[in-house]
Amino acid sequence: MATKQTGDLIAVMANTVAEARHALTVPEQRLILWLIAQIDREDDVLREHKLSVLEFAEILGGNNNRLYDQMEAACKQLNSRVLEIRTGPKTRVAFHWMQQVQYLEDECSIALQFHINLEPVLLQLRERFCQIPIRTAFQLRSGYAIRWLEMLHSRQHQRTFYLTVEELRDWLHIEPGELQRIVHLNQRAIDYPRKELDAKSPLTFTSESKKVGRKVVGWKFTVIDNKPKPVTKIRKPRTSKAALAPPVDPAQQAAHAAALREFKAALAPGKPLPSAP
Repeated sequence: MATKQTGDLIAVMANTVAEARHALTVPEQRLILWLIAQIDREDDVLREHKLSVLEFAEILGGNNNRLYDQMEAACKQLNSRVLEIRTGPKTRVAFHWMQQVQYLEDECSIALQFHINLEPVLLQLRERFCQIPIRTAFQLRSGYAIRWLEMLHSRQHQRTFYLTVEELRDWLHIEPGELQRIVHLNQRAIDYPRKELDAKSPLTFTSESKKVGRKVVGWKFTVIDNKPKPVTKIRKPRTSKAALAPPVDPAQQAAHAAALREFKAALAPGKPLPSAP
């Protein structure tokens, strides 16, 4: 499990993954980041990691009466998702995220394992990698904001970078016919996620449009350090017993509760994580 010296849980990935093209929902983005954060820096293979329904409730950021069904549906969808990593100006390679997903109904958990093809961009990284703070990522509600958080951490060393209109659309997987007008693209894909980062993230950015004549052809982005104001924590509703179906025995419940305490410790400010086994 990867943590900073402060005890914060982090997801360590190659910059190419942060800048890859993919279309994930917010729960799927959080699942991916959670799974990456479980990788130990010295791991030499991508191992299987279990996710309990209680941990999924924390990742999802809410509770309802069908948590296990919702977790299973999210993982099934994730099992078919693909990311595309650019390998050259006009070439990219596509990978499935998952090698396999196991549904452990009697344990109220799911076991996830990244695809073996992702080993070079997730294991034993020594250069050109970024560290995504899980606590910050889980506070973000917009999928574009999470993608920007990843991009900013991958480009933090550069401080400034340029994206054309086509590169921005490609990176955020904005399909033809979506956000066709530049004003709408700028609002949805740049301004709105930036406002959320301003409020919640230690990194945010500024943008400056670049024009050829009157036509916007791209933007210059600058990564800036940020000190978001602390927000009042809203008390979450308790998970109902129905949300934990199928039932588990007391020993399993105790194990899940211990895992959940460790998981919450990773997201709680100022509280160091226990050492990974």
